[in-house]
Amino acid sequence: MSEVTGRILGVSLSKGLVRISLSALSFSKFIEIDTDAIGHFALTSVPVGDYELLVTQHGGIVGMTKITITGSATQITFRLPENRALFAPLSAFRLGEPNCIRSKCYVTLGDGSR
Repeated sequence: MSEVTGRILGVSLSKGLVRISLSALSFSKFIEIDTDAIGHFALTSVPVGDYELLVTQHGGIVGMTKITITGSATQITFRLPENRALFAPLSAFRLGEPNCIRSKCYVTLGDGSR
């Protein structure tokens, strides 16, 4: 298990709260947390492994990257794109159906796995 801390750079609360979602790539684990006003976040007891990190704000995905959680502590820094155009609206994600973001498609299951 790892403690994960980090910061999302480029956060502007004028566009609403920023939420971080971690979805494990090789096992069923889904974690969500809101950042503070300047983009900081902290998670405890995160299993070691590869994850997809989604950054959402105002009903849509504004950033996405893959990360690896290793050891007892992992620190993440992610910069939001200058152009805040949405990758995809969250409402576009439907459980059990293919969901595509920039030519990557996933099927989101009820347990949060993909």
